[in-house]
Amino acid sequence: MKKNRLEKEQFSQGEGYVVPSNKELDSLVKPWKCDAIIHIISGTIIGGGPSVKYWGVENALRKIADEGNIRYTLVSKSPIGDSLSKRTIAPDVQVFPSQSDWTYLYKFWDKLTKNIIEETSRSGYKNIMVFSEGYTAFVPLGIQNTFNSLPLENTPNIRLITRDSSLPDLPDNQWGGRFNSNAYKSSVRNDKLLESYFITNSGVPGAYEAYSKAEVKVRIPKKSIVIDTAFPFSNKDAQLISDADKWYDKELINCSDNNLREILMKISEGFVPISWLTNGEIFDFEANWMTKKQKESSYKALRKLVISASQLSEKKDQKILLILPNESIQFAQQYLKSYQRIKNLDVSTYPSRSPNLTRKTVIAFDYLIGKKGLLVGRTAQTNAFYQVLLMPEVKACILTTPAKNYMNTTFTDPLLKNYGIEVESADSLASEIYKMIEKSLVNPIKSPIGKLIKNNSFDECIAILSGINTGKIN
Repeated sequence: MKKNRLEKEQFSQGEGYVVPSNKELDSLVKPWKCDAIIHIISGTIIGGGPSVKYWGVENALRKIADEGNIRYTLVSKSPIGDSLSKRTIAPDVQVFPSQSDWTYLYKFWDKLTKNIIEETSRSGYKNIMVFSEGYTAFVPLGIQNTFNSLPLENTPNIRLITRDSSLPDLPDNQWGGRFNSNAYKSSVRNDKLLESYFITNSGVPGAYEAYSKAEVKVRIPKKSIVIDTAFPFSNKDAQLISDADKWYDKELINCSDNNLREILMKISEGFVPISWLTNGEIFDFEANWMTKKQKESSYKALRKLVISASQLSEKKDQKILLILPNESIQFAQQYLKSYQRIKNLDVSTYPSRSPNLTRKTVIAFDYLIGKKGLLVGRTAQTNAFYQVLLMPEVKACILTTPAKNYMNTTFTDPLLKNYGIEVESADSLASEIYKMIEKSLVNPIKSPIGKLIKNNSFDECIAILSGINTGKIN
């Protein structure tokens, strides 16, 4: 049976190929009409997997399935929820792995993947698109094993789509040695039969430029088709965020969360808020998704951020409110002992994990901080900072954390300087970070993200790969 397969010179040379835009992807993809989509979330994405991206991907895939009259199946361990719309989507196939041992999980997802593909094929569906969340999940490897084990005459056409925030790490960058990086890189590549694509969501216009650098090229899986798209936010969500100035104040007035209200009170007293948009997991030294050097860089970044805020408070005689994730507060307090003489510096906990807050309230809170003070992102490759880029005229900067070649941040974050966004590495001296913060506090940014959304829309990319949008891009 003849399989769909892109014919590029790079494949014969064993190289990966980076597609610069949806328009070129549309010209490369061989014609086919997907008749079944399987979205598999194995729950093993590093850090637990961002539910915001899950929700966006799920809605994009379901929209395509509805428009193309395509059979759709969601496989996951739990429903997907969204606090903006206050809706949940239950999986069509809910699974319950009984063990957390990786040897068991490999076998579990291999068997599950094979059963689902065989059932879909027996039901008469021959052009199957499988969407996997994360290159470190078990699904890509399971698809390869399934494909190779099926009799050739019964094998359906399978188009594997793997989505992650960045390209695979190098073997010496892996966390804990818990999987073979090369095995994962081989599982997301095209071979003689299986057609495979790798989508990254960097959140940075011009990421294609960074992918062309030699240091990044080595991370591109051999014989893979890679395209960087905008984050999988729906147009409705993106519009809501870009209109935050029209509704944020009402949202905050109606919020009863005590921590958030205390922060609002501090701001009303003249404190300038500086909020570090990062999750607490980067301060978990037992976390197995970072290298030792990357973990150390997170603590260094926290220390330098505290020192920089202290310098700003002292030199400018300005009240500063440093807003940090709860997991970092104890370490921040240790660093602050050297600055007890500075009465104008206070520290508060970022309220995002409060059960009283919806995602909409958090967006309103972040917009207020960006308007009155400064939002400090840890990288452009996070949901939180992507939302910042969609907001109307806020003050924001990037403190790349973890440093030490985490994901593609060393190459993609600096691209934001083209849009007036200050970017500094956690490896830099505290004095350099201080200068960045001081400069950013007086320079509102305008959203640079529109170009990426227009040219490399995630929804459009998926539509092309499913076959329902081929030839429609001008």
